[in-house]
Amino acid sequence: DLTFTGNAIPVVWRDDSLRVAFEALNKGNAPAPRFDVTFFWGDEPGSDTIGSVECTTPIEPGKTWKGSFTLPDTQGALPFVAAINDRHQFEEISFANNRASGALRVVAGRLQNPGDTLWSRDSGLALVPAKELSENHAVFLFDEPIAEARPLQTTSRWLALRGGRAPRMSIGLRPALGGGDSLQWIFMPESLPSGFSNGATQDASGKLGIMQMDPLLTTWRYAGAYRQGSTPAVTLNSPGCGPFALGFLEDTRPPSIEVSVYGKELQFLDYAAKAQPFNILFADPSGVYPASMAVTLNRKPLAADHQSTPPAGGDLRNMTVTTYPPPENAIDSLFVVATDLAGNTSESAFAYMPGEELGINFLSCHPNPFSLRAKGVNGPPQQEVRFAFLLVGQADEVTLSVYTVTGKKIWSQRQQDLIGYQEIAWNGRDKDNYRIANGTYYAKLTAKNGKKSVKKIIRIAKLEGY
Repeated sequence: DLTFTGNAIPVVWRDDSLRVAFEALNKGNAPAPRFDVTFFWGDEPGSDTIGSVECTTPIEPGKTWKGSFTLPDTQGALPFVAAINDRHQFEEISFANNRASGALRVVAGRLQNPGDTLWSRDSGLALVPAKELSENHAVFLFDEPIAEARPLQTTSRWLALRGGRAPRMSIGLRPALGGGDSLQWIFMPESLPSGFSNGATQDASGKLGIMQMDPLLTTWRYAGAYRQGSTPAVTLNSPGCGPFALGFLEDTRPPSIEVSVYGKELQFLDYAAKAQPFNILFADPSGVYPASMAVTLNRKPLAADHQSTPPAGGDLRNMTVTTYPPPENAIDSLFVVATDLAGNTSESAFAYMPGEELGINFLSCHPNPFSLRAKGVNGPPQQEVRFAFLLVGQADEVTLSVYTVTGKKIWSQRQQDLIGYQEIAWNGRDKDNYRIANGTYYAKLTAKNGKKSVKKIIRIAKLEGY
């Protein structure tokens, strides 16, 4: 029981020709022998045959076969239909599901000079060479309905062109454009959102965008938009062949970029753990364009072997790239750039100090001496003491303890996986939650990483009422 996997057959430009691409599925329970797929002009199979393509390999049950067929050079609004096993070369469970339709909407012309223009059938798009092309090109401009309900996952919509439709536009060129050649895609919308006069492409409500269907991501992304003067035309210069379509995007917020090292988000002038990867997290509700991600170290591109390749698929709204920037200076700077599918760009700089061997640069207590009573009738009560310290290398385990002058431990707290500036709060009570007496005490900080252990001790004092 043979059928097409879709009800509509798309038109593509491949191998210097207009082609229709399709996929046949065997829904039955027995292998399908060799068969023909025949194409006809019109809405029903008939005598106006375009041609056929043969599948010479039997298709097992549940398997598919992908094929394509070259259409003759032509132009106009021409419907066509494809039929599997149209001559009933063998019996099937049903012949009612053997057909799929398509429509060819093509205009053709030749372009080379900036004065040459090719208009779409409804005058919703004009193609003009951005500058004189290296040679004369035969151009086939074809349009199709847009399958996607909206351009992006965020709030967005398609804009209708002259003629009242919102089609996706593609071209084929013979020969292909040479290096440095490009065309102007001039979209003529039927109307623009309010607030887009005088050449504006963005206002408080959103922005205009010529969207491109990315063949690798199989999703739409912002390609650009330019307007000049008060005309509604929206223009894009591109060497690409599409598909392109005109949309309106409410998403004008750039992606967020965070960097974490050793499980800690990197803040300004933090210490970064030695020999640990930098995980760069990109987040955006419309999706991040992987090819836009770029990382430089101290204004130089980071070597390819020091960073992972951005993922080319999956959930584009949250993506992580792992980098290994080698230490170069006392303070290094990582510069990260990313653009989302709506065309919004983030540029973030992260200055940090490369981690060293484990060490404690300082340990302090604030206030010192301390009191946990109000300083006066109108003074705020002091609820805690804060110990601050700086680790110049990553520590697997950090322990802060408070001792009496006789060496008795009265309080301790342990934390794991720390580096850089840290603070630990203490309420001034011992391990049994009793308030400690006035007097002198010692605070000891111990940090460990593998076999290495470092410590620092300071003297603190409690003076009640101080």
